[in-house]
Amino acid sequence: SSGMAHLSGAKTEATLVKFAVSASSSAKIDLNLTSYGMYEDEKELRFRIYIDDEWRQVKRTPLCSDKVKLSQRAVPIVFDYVGYKADDRRGKKPSDKVEIYTARIQHEIKNPPNLHRNQKADRPRYFYFVIDDCSLEKSYHDNKIPDMTFNVQVLNGRPSTSPFHKGMKVYEHLPADE
Repeated sequence: SSGMAHLSGAKTEATLVKFAVSASSSAKIDLNLTSYGMYEDEKELRFRIYIDDEWRQVKRTPLCSDKVKLSQRAVPIVFDYVGYKADDRRGKKPSDKVEIYTARIQHEIKNPPNLHRNQKADRPRYFYFVIDDCSLEKSYHDNKIPDMTFNVQVLNGRPSTSPFHKGMKVYEHLPADE
C-alpha cells in the first residue's frame, strides 16, 4: 500500500493501512517514508501499531496523546537526508527541486499480541498501522510540516507445509482474510 500523508495540528495522525494476521502467527512490516522537506521536530513522530480489539476506542478518542496509550507498539521515525532532488509529487514541474529525507522501519508483530497487561484471544485480527506526531496538538506549526509519501509492505507469516522447511515460516502478501 502506498500514498500521501500530511500531518497537522488538526490531523495529528494518518492511518497507512490495516492488515489481517492469521491466528497463532506473525507478520512482517516494511515501511518506507519520504519527506519532501525537513521534518523539523521529529522527536514525537512515531509509527504505531494498533489492534482491532482497541481500534473502535482509538477512533472515538479525540486527543492524540490519549490514543497513543492504546497502541501495541511505538517506533520512533528518524529521517535521513538524501539530498536536493527533483520533486516528483503530482502537480510539480520536472524542474522543481526539493530536499528529500527518507526513513525505513522494519518490524515483526505477533498474533496474538504478547501483552503483559492482559492476554488476548488467539484469533485472526486486524492490525492498523499509523504515523502520528502528538506534539502538533500543542503547537500548530502546520506550515513547517512537510508532505510525506509512504510505501508499506505487510507479509502474513504461516508455518511452512514443505517437508524440507519444517518449523520455518513462509511470508505471503495475502492478508488472513483473503
